[in-house]
Amino acid sequence: MGSEVQRRADPQMQADRRYRLLREGTLKLVETSRGERFLYDLAADPDETRDLAAERPGELARMRARLEEARASLGLPALDAPLALGEDAPELDEATREQLRALGYAE
Repeated sequence: MGSEVQRRADPQMQADRRYRLLREGTLKLVETSRGERFLYDLAADPDETRDLAAERPGELARMRARLEEARASLGLPALDAPLALGEDAPELDEATREQLRALGYAE
């Protein structure tokens, strides 16, 4: 009997929310504008099918603090802040653009 892949809604692919991610070593933290938090160990689970947030509260807290530090140092708005569009969108200085490139968020 062949194995059947079970399809599930990917929590990182929902159009009705925004995402912010942090990867350190093999751990990946995902936070959403709806207050959801997902923690994955990419070495053990490269397909990100097993959320470890409830099982590893210490690592979750550490990663959340690190992500908040990065957000604040870059001057990024909170995930649930209203989006600034068009002329209201903030202009990023070159230092911030370079930090975003270093983090892999910009080219």
